[in-house]
Amino acid sequence: MVVRFLARCFLTVVVFFLLLAAFDYVFSKVAERANYQPVEIWHDVLGGTVDADVVALGNSLVTVGFNTEYMDSVLGVRTYALGFSGSQFDRQSYMYSLYRAKNRPPKVVVNFVDHNAMSLTTRVPNRDQFFPFFSNKDFRKAVFPVENFSWAERYIPMWRWHSYGTNKFLSRSPRHFRSGFKYITSTRTPFTTGARDSMRFGSDIEVLSPLWDKYLSENANGGIRTVFVFPPLYKNNHFAQGFEELMTSTFQDFTERYCVPFLDYRSLPIVEDSTCFRDPFHLNGKGSIAFCDTLAKDLKQLGLI
Repeated sequence: MVVRFLARCFLTVVVFFLLLAAFDYVFSKVAERANYQPVEIWHDVLGGTVDADVVALGNSLVTVGFNTEYMDSVLGVRTYALGFSGSQFDRQSYMYSLYRAKNRPPKVVVNFVDHNAMSLTTRVPNRDQFFPFFSNKDFRKAVFPVENFSWAERYIPMWRWHSYGTNKFLSRSPRHFRSGFKYITSTRTPFTTGARDSMRFGSDIEVLSPLWDKYLSENANGGIRTVFVFPPLYKNNHFAQGFEELMTSTFQDFTERYCVPFLDYRSLPIVEDSTCFRDPFHLNGKGSIAFCDTLAKDLKQLGLI
């Protein structure tokens, strides 16, 4: 009698688990098509729909600064902004690896670097951006070893959603991005700048240097040209000023060994114009056009396009 009862309980749990897993799979497929900012980019990357000759790689500076519509029109080729907001190169590298595995290779990668280019990511915002893709084996292989998901989040169906909510994943509003780029219209005032003692540049150089080496070597061997770009930051931004120490050491070595051009835009005239920025770090739409106009001309002058 007891054995039969336990067997029924076990069977009930298994059936419930399988039904929950099926619901999780269906909901995830719906969620991955949501017009929720970071999910749109992951959907393009994992879906193999990024068809671009020029790809910009970086964090939110890419998302709001690399104006794909403007670059397409000026360069006459397709471009894509592969921005991973809140991340540094340790996270950007696995997004890029998934992009390379699922999409046709670009001819040029415009790699945005900034004050944290040699620092590990401390915390990825919007962790729920990953949730719709847990059933993708390539995604799990690339992301799970890096991101700190709990056992329950990884293996119990629907568990990962309970702390974040699901409403944003059911949205069918117009897409926020155009080929990874988001046009920002606002400007925040007043502007403040970060203190030098809060900067982290170079703090994880021993960990990240081999990762940069691997990435640059694979691009070179694959016939992909890489360009380092330091985007414009608002004037008197202490983060921009502190980059010299890092640039003259590690990145100078990279530029020489892999013949990677380095384009530094911290002295563009727009750095004096607060109407070109959303905040001291991020360009708005007006600033992105001014910046990309110069960037496009420089890429052409280098013979990359």
